[in-house]
Amino acid sequence: MWPIHKIECKWVFGKLRPYFARLPGAVVSHLRLVTNPALASIAANFPLMTFDLDALPPEAVQFLNDRHLATLTTLRVDGSPHVTPVGVTYESSTNLARIITRQSAVKVTNVQQKPDQSVAICQHDGGRWLTLYGQATVSSEPDRVAVAVERYATRYRQPTPRPDRVVMEVKVRDLKGHL
Repeated sequence: MWPIHKIECKWVFGKLRPYFARLPGAVVSHLRLVTNPALASIAANFPLMTFDLDALPPEAVQFLNDRHLATLTTLRVDGSPHVTPVGVTYESSTNLARIITRQSAVKVTNVQQKPDQSVAICQHDGGRWLTLYGQATVSSEPDRVAVAVERYATRYRQPTPRPDRVVMEVKVRDLKGHL
């Protein structure tokens, strides 16, 4: 059996620093796992980056502001994943991601039925991608919905008015990806 390599990069003092570690046995984690040593050097050229939310590099901020659709992954009551395309906005000053949707959407039901779950929002463009992880809440409060609609309109387009619109707010606790 080939050894497993964990490859992670972090932004330290404004520079991307790779960290490599040999892991005994088959370790499963959210990090990229490379089981073939010949592929480890290839994977090293495309490292998974963990970003400091308090000091996002300019290219991460730009990627989060450019027009990209994303996927939202929530968990159903039975524990299986529900993945759906979404438009998302991110406010780095509060680490808050917002998704506008309708009250009857499956993603809303999933979050309301299991409010302590973590969700993942992933947006990509070719080989570049970022995934935001955090806890989601749903609000129908008009002021919160209005802010979310305004931000959505700035990033994407003005959405069609809906009387059943709600906002899903995700308090981002972790941001990983490759840029």
